[in-house]
Amino acid sequence: MYLRSSKEPHHHKRFRLRLWLLIALAYATTGLAQLRQGHALPFIDPVPTPLLTPTPSTILLAEELLQRGDLYWYQGNQTAARESYQEAVAADPTLAIAYARWGLLLTLQLKHDEALIRTRRAVELSPSDPEILMIHGMALEWAGEISEAIQYINQALELNPNNATAHAFLAEAYIDSNRPDEALIKAQYAIELEPENMWAWRNLGYVYENLGQYDKALESYQQALAIQPLSSIYMSLGRNEFVKVGADFQQALNYFRSATEVDPRNPQVYAELGRAYWLLEDYDTAITILQTGIAQDPTFGVNYAYLGYVYFNQQNFEQAIVQLQQAITFGYSTEAVYYHLGLSLAFVEECDKAVGWLQRALELNPDSVPAQNGMKLCVTDPTIAP
Repeated sequence: MYLRSSKEPHHHKRFRLRLWLLIALAYATTGLAQLRQGHALPFIDPVPTPLLTPTPSTILLAEELLQRGDLYWYQGNQTAARESYQEAVAADPTLAIAYARWGLLLTLQLKHDEALIRTRRAVELSPSDPEILMIHGMALEWAGEISEAIQYINQALELNPNNATAHAFLAEAYIDSNRPDEALIKAQYAIELEPENMWAWRNLGYVYENLGQYDKALESYQQALAIQPLSSIYMSLGRNEFVKVGADFQQALNYFRSATEVDPRNPQVYAELGRAYWLLEDYDTAITILQTGIAQDPTFGVNYAYLGYVYFNQQNFEQAIVQLQQAITFGYSTEAVYYHLGLSLAFVEECDKAVGWLQRALELNPDSVPAQNGMKLCVTDPTIAP
């Protein structure tokens, strides 16, 4: 046990703590939000790249970097692609499509505020480009601005009605706004328009995943993967394999490992793999993998959060507190993070600090049972309450 020392006997208190801990852990596992719902990181450049006048040589360099980014993208290495698009913008700050594709990759890596800075600049530079409009719509959708996202995607479709990717992005927006019938129609239509379109199959998989039809989701994601081996698709395959009836956990782990192989510097792939080992209760492996993810990008909050969950399960509450606070510092603030942090503080007898975090969890979800239990623990246990 990693409980803080106390002058009072602990044998009665330990039984009570274990009871609350078991309840909390049950809800922590079943109530874990998907990574895609992560919050944006605060470490962004608030000032867009200045519009310097490019020279013929820098324009040529930017085009070469753009093509290099496209090559990495089609190979599945999202991190290298993002870096190439960023370099293209540095070479030619007027290259709108490079901003847009950079923003798309930032979106996939859950850096929503950073992504929107880049996609908005792309729209400013080229307001009638359908690819730019639909990418900006996709970035808005992932950031939770669904109504505005649909407007931009529809603008793209007005300019190019047969754009399969735009129809696929619209399907994603519809399923996230609780319009499942329209979402399925749009996703299937995107495939009719372009059977070899990765986004069409990927977003059909996403629609099926949200409908709880995991076998169909897996089939669709596999079709997308056959077109383009993106790390994000490997992660989607792993998540769906993990939750379907008759789950093959080894296959799920294989998908997550494949994501680390095609995109080894992407911190998100380690978060997914580490989370899987955490849920399988292989805590030592989970810790190693999540620490690897932190080494790849120390500002990606999800890895800290999952590392905190692992330490919480091990009842190493002091370390859990450290990691969960880091997650919040780097912008990953969810109900689960808040109640894990609150419960950890309660279990080390710091209810004066715990209550605030438990209240934040309840603000996000008033029915959060772990947070409710933590509040009861702090209020009713005189040996812990402040």
